[in-house]
Amino acid sequence: MKQNFESSYGYSGRAPGIQSGKDLEQGMLGKPSEAVAAKSFQDYLPYGEAMKKILDSEACVLTDSIRKLKSLVHQKVAPESGFIRVRSALGSSLDIHHGVDLVMEYNGNIVTIDITENSVKISTGAKADIILPAFLDDDGIPTINENIMNDVSDEIARRLLGGPSLR
Repeated sequence: MKQNFESSYGYSGRAPGIQSGKDLEQGMLGKPSEAVAAKSFQDYLPYGEAMKKILDSEACVLTDSIRKLKSLVHQKVAPESGFIRVRSALGSSLDIHHGVDLVMEYNGNIVTIDITENSVKISTGAKADIILPAFLDDDGIPTINENIMNDVSDEIARRLLGGPSLR
C-alpha cells in the first residue's frame, strides 16, 4: 500500500525519497506527537514503564497504511465491545531502547510491531512481537506488500484475541 507524504508527516522541505530506516518508519507511522517526541519519552525506561507511557499517551494520527492495517485487524477481531487502540512509539524509549515502533491493544492483549526494511530483522526476528516489512517503491514512497499486510493482520488479530484461532 502506498503512503503519500504530506507536510503534516514531517517531510516539509525535504527532497523526495527517504534517507534512513527511521525515515521509513516515520513515513509509515507519521510524525510522532509532541509528547512522545519529548526528551522525557526518549530516556531509558524499563520495558513495562515505557509501554505504560505509550499506552497512556494520546492516540496518533493514523497514516493510510496503518489505518488499512488496523481495518484489516478489526475485521478479523470483529470486536463486539471495546475497540482496538493503536499507539505509535516512534522516537520513544519503547522504540529507541526496546525496538517497538507501534502498539495495538484490544481487551488487555497487546501486540508490539517493528516496521523495518532491514532484511536481517525480517529473517532473524527482533524484540517486537511482529515484524512488518516495508520497502520503498520506485518513487521512494514507503510501501507494504498487500499479501504481507494480510498475513501480518492475521497474526496481529490472533494475538489480540489471546490465542491461536480467530473467531
